[in-house]
Amino acid sequence: MVLNKKEICLSNYQKWKNLAFQAKSLEDVKKFMKRAFFWIELSYAFEALEKAEKDFSIERKKLIQMKVNLSKKLIEYTKNLLKEI
Repeated sequence: MVLNKKEICLSNYQKWKNLAFQAKSLEDVKKFMKRAFFWIELSYAFEALEKAEKDFSIERKKLIQMKVNLSKKLIEYTKNLLKEI
């Protein structure tokens, strides 16, 4: 089964939101909600990028920069997860 970007983002959002509701400490709630918000924000960013790709008035250079920025966000997220492990 292949998931698209939006499904992956929404699945991760639901996962972290549910963990926040089940958390025992306020610190865990904050940590889990921060991750949930990251995934919902990323979902909207991918949606905006898809719309921008269809808009022929946007320069290719700007589209590439948008993709680079999304990649940087994912890399930073991954680094933070690895630090916690």
